[in-house]
Amino acid sequence: MVQYTLPAGATAVRTAEVRRQVTDWFLTKEKANTDVIFTVDGFSFSGSGQNAGMAFVSLKNWSQRKGDDNTAQAIALRATKELGTIRDATLFAMTPPSVDGLGQSNGFTFELMASGGTDRDSLMKLRSQLLAAANQSSELQSVRANDLPQMPQLQVDIDNNKAVSLGLSLSDVTDTLSSAWGGTYVNDFIDRGRVKKVYIQGESDARAGAVGPWQMVRSRQR
Repeated sequence: MVQYTLPAGATAVRTAEVRRQVTDWFLTKEKANTDVIFTVDGFSFSGSGQNAGMAFVSLKNWSQRKGDDNTAQAIALRATKELGTIRDATLFAMTPPSVDGLGQSNGFTFELMASGGTDRDSLMKLRSQLLAAANQSSELQSVRANDLPQMPQLQVDIDNNKAVSLGLSLSDVTDTLSSAWGGTYVNDFIDRGRVKKVYIQGESDARAGAVGPWQMVRSRQR
């Protein structure tokens, strides 16, 4: 498995480009060992978001991967080293345990707590220093933070008086923004015997543009 994380606020387009590079690497550099690769954008073991993704790699049978250089562990080490050169993301490869629930090595979880009025930026710097020092130790390996980067947020100030003068309620405005920037569930429908969900949301180019031209629909007119 390969987990990749992009900087906070990275779009799905950038994540898809990293996914393409990961896929190409396995299908070219490890072509002799790779059977199938399955990728997922928007999700990883660290969390969900446009800047996260994973690749699940199925290797060929052991009989076709002879030699110590072609074991799953050796391939994972090469993947971590070479894919780690991708500048737009942090990547690492790992091998799942042979028995579900049993890891490949002993490990522990470490929690760093801020005290004495330490702000978040200072805490993140301390965490980076801790990770750097831990990865220098010969007794530890694959020390990493198990979370996604803090996502940027926007504060939207709505002119209530103007909205009312236009016959709009606060929910009309917020519902429109939520649908355009994120998505809104509408209903279900049956397609070839399977239930599928319907969502409305803005196109990617519209979400990246100015909101000035958008039109708000009054709820009583829907």
